[in-house]
Amino acid sequence: FFRSHWVQFVDGVELISGLLLLANRYVALALVTLIAVIANILWFHLSMQLAGLPAPLILLALWIVVARRHRASLLPLLTK
Repeated sequence: FFRSHWVQFVDGVELISGLLLLANRYVALALVTLIAVIANILWFHLSMQLAGLPAPLILLALWIVVARRHRASLLPLLTK
C-alpha cells in the first residue's frame, strides 16, 4: 500500500473530496468518491481489524447525513 504509493492517491481523493464538500461545490461527486473510500475502510475493519470499527461507522453515519440532504443529486445515478 505504501510502497506502491497507492496511499498517496487515496489520500489525494480524500483531500479533494473533503475540500469540495467544504466549498459546497460538486457535492454529489465528492459524496460518490468518499463512499468508495469509506466502503474500503469499513471492509478493512470488518475483515481484519474489528477493534477499529467505530471510526468507519461514524464516517458512514456522517456521510449518510450529508447524502440525505443531497439526495436529489444522487438519485440520477441509480436510474437506468
